[in-house]
Amino acid sequence: MNEKERAVEKLQNEFAKGELKKFGVESVIAEPVKDRLIAFCKESELFARKVLRSVSTVLDCIHSISEPISKEHKSGVSDFEVYASAVKFYCEAANVKVFIEITCTEESEEVSEAEYNEILARQKEIAENSAKIKAEKAAKEAEKRAQTEAERKKRMENTSKKKEQTTQQLSLFDM
Repeated sequence: MNEKERAVEKLQNEFAKGELKKFGVESVIAEPVKDRLIAFCKESELFARKVLRSVSTVLDCIHSISEPISKEHKSGVSDFEVYASAVKFYCEAANVKVFIEITCTEESEEVSEAEYNEILARQKEIAENSAKIKAEKAAKEAEKRAQTEAERKKRMENTSKKKEQTTQQLSLFDM
């Protein structure tokens, strides 16, 4: 078994034996980080050696990444930042680069001016319908609030009339 294979096995065994938090950042990043580290070990013998020599486990790596994310990145963090942190956990001097390539496999015809204008018209229609629906919803909510307020005022008037009626004192002449 070569170093790459042993590093992969080490990561898989550590991951299988450990416990992770069931919720939160750790539960979200654990599997992808492990998988990406395994891929890095398969790609780089030097990185595989770093993983093999590390006394820390893949779970330690995941914990060390998830804590700052939970505290500092309330709105989220990119995959690149997570994977770069994982690599730097094992090799601080590592230089991590990302390459993204997009390949469309389907051939498509050029978009004609008429088709483009039709798409724009549909988008405009959708936007207008959406605005109309929002306006109708706002009007219904305003009507409901007004109705609720009118009912509340009526109850308040009835309550105050009842108080007036019950607080009138009888005089000796009323008997």
